Amino acid sequence: MDLLANPETWIALLTLTALEIVLGIDNIIFISILVAKLQVEQQARARVVGLGLAMFMRLALSRRRAGVVLMGLRFETVIGEAFEMWHDDEVEPLDVELPIEPATLP
Repeated sequence: MDLLANPETWIALLTLTALEIVLGIDNIIFISILVAKLQVEQQARARVVGLGLAMFMRLALSRRRAGVVLMGLRFETVIGEAFEMWHDDEVEPLDVELPIEPATLP
């Protein structure tokens, strides 16, 4: 319950809601522009499919983001840890000798 009393939580929720609204409107505009280029018979179906997929992706990504937050981790921390696991610092740099002498400037 401390989470609900925290003002930062409410500010984050309002910020996320505003971003979702703006990006949702952006999706509608983008899909409308693309649908207008289709034949009239295909426009209704393309509009429904496009908006449906956009809504599905937005909900799926929001659910993933919420899952990460509920685990008590920040999204940046998860990405950073994944990068650290992928990037192996124990690899030694190659010691390569050049077959020619580097040019010297006069």
